[in-house]
Amino acid sequence: MKKLFQLVLLAASMTFAAISIDGNSTTYGCTYSPSFRLYNSGSTIGKGFKIYAYFSNYDLNPLYDLEEYATAATNMRVQKTGNHIYRVVMDFANSTIPANSYFPASVTRFFTVKTRNNSTSRCWEPYPWRARFGDIVVENASGQVIYGRHPGNSSRIGILVPANSGSLCPSGRVDVTIRLDAEDHENRTRIVSGNTSPKGIEIRDGGLKFTYCSYISPNPPRVPYDYAVLKLDDNCPIGTYNFKRHHDTEDHDNHNYASGSYWPNVVTDNANIEYCLVPRDLSSNIVYPFSSNFGIFASYASGSILHSEILFDDEDTNNENYWTWYSMSTTMQNRAKVIMSGTTNTTYHVVKWNGGSLLKSAETEIASKPISADNMVVVNKPVPATLKGINRSTVAVELQSQGNVEVSVVDIHGSVVAKIAENNLKPGVHQIHWNSANVPNGFYVVSVKQNGMVSAKNVILK
Repeated sequence: MKKLFQLVLLAASMTFAAISIDGNSTTYGCTYSPSFRLYNSGSTIGKGFKIYAYFSNYDLNPLYDLEEYATAATNMRVQKTGNHIYRVVMDFANSTIPANSYFPASVTRFFTVKTRNNSTSRCWEPYPWRARFGDIVVENASGQVIYGRHPGNSSRIGILVPANSGSLCPSGRVDVTIRLDAEDHENRTRIVSGNTSPKGIEIRDGGLKFTYCSYISPNPPRVPYDYAVLKLDDNCPIGTYNFKRHHDTEDHDNHNYASGSYWPNVVTDNANIEYCLVPRDLSSNIVYPFSSNFGIFASYASGSILHSEILFDDEDTNNENYWTWYSMSTTMQNRAKVIMSGTTNTTYHVVKWNGGSLLKSAETEIASKPISADNMVVVNKPVPATLKGINRSTVAVELQSQGNVEVSVVDIHGSVVAKIAENNLKPGVHQIHWNSANVPNGFYVVSVKQNGMVSAKNVILK
């Protein structure tokens, strides 16, 4: 699989170099082999900088063959940094990157990692830790990170997404697919009530198929109700609760399967599926935790949130379904059972966003389609000021009347990471410049306030 990405990410501190990367990230078969180059638009990067390329692999006993192509590197090696996280370390002890220059001059393959099992020789595909070159980290000689972010304090989780919508995922692709094969005899798997088109869940061919994007966060955004996400890491995010469902699925002509980077979940003739429960925060001003593209496990409904109750008819003969609650209290177990419940069979509750503002304080409804740096936002009805588009340097707003405008960029934890104010603007579309240097890639809510009225939009900044 080969994709061409271009990404600009400014350094966290403007006193150091500002790095961008362009090239292509190639993963095929057993091989991870990115080709890229760095562009330094800041001060000179002196000798001794390092480049790290992170990837994940879920084989318990992998062997890695490292082929080196970056001849300027004085040392290259593979290191294990977590239960399933690895990195290639490239030490450029004798190289510099002058200001306003590329390193190397053209897009170059730096290395190839091939992975196999040391006992069976089976091929296991390594997965870039974050697509769009989020798996690359650059440090200067002092150990200062000048591009990217090392994994460590973040946990990887899965959120539901329609199977044909992988391009909307943070990674640019569908990351995990899990299919559970339901009982073939008098199969009653169905949507029991509510919305008939939940996101990321398909009932087809006698089974239940889940499709997920991976999302990396130190702790997922909290909303005024409990919700659950798929666990895809060593641990659930801080402040969330880990639990597991063991599905004793159809034993005759079983067709369970899973694809992608789905560890620690186990899918064979039966399935162990791990979840993280995100506890509610009744004071939260966010009413849906992710973009409107995604679905979550929750039992909740409102004018803007559609709920579905889904029954999965597990194997009925000698059924051995069970829950593992780990360190969850009885109270938290009961809260989780509101979302997922059952003994012989399993009931799932899921929700999806149905329009309107993602902030409690917003007073107008806007289109539910997310925007990126290049697309536009279309509002459902006129408001005094509306967001028309946003990229890394400019926010476009449209005014229906003259007045002062305040634009706020809010992260998933509810913190304002940027605020832009312009006074006495006339009606029409205005391009307002802003500094995004300290705003990392991710999900944000951008609100536009004028004359006491607010509109807001959930966006992805890349």
